[in-house]
Amino acid sequence: MSRKFIYFCLTAVIVVGLGMAGCRGKTGPAGPQGEKGDPGTPAVDKGSISGRVTDPSGTAIEGATVETSPATSSATTDSSGAFTISNVPIGVYSVIARKSGYVVYTLSGVGVAAGGTTLVSLVLTPESPWVREQSPGV
Repeated sequence: MSRKFIYFCLTAVIVVGLGMAGCRGKTGPAGPQGEKGDPGTPAVDKGSISGRVTDPSGTAIEGATVETSPATSSATTDSSGAFTISNVPIGVYSVIARKSGYVVYTLSGVGVAAGGTTLVSLVLTPESPWVREQSPGV
């Protein structure tokens, strides 16, 4: 395994651990989301995943779909390749990027902490007749 991958996994575990520690706060009829009937209080048991999708040369890829697995939600990249998936329950996910003409890219072990934003960088490689899916380190 590469040092980068090990560092990323350790970071994800620490982020998730810190996020779960923050969930021991307010309890009661409405749980960690706030007082019952108070829609203005943000949920503290969710975070977000933000990042950028590029090709191997670093050029932004507009219109790529980025989703989490297990599925909670998805987003589409803008003209700068940026995306944000909001209101993701705390936990560890795989983040999947896809766009027609490119190999599907899966980044596993992405931790989401309560109230935090996890930053990721996803690289889509142009599709060839022999390669259909890739993961980091392949």
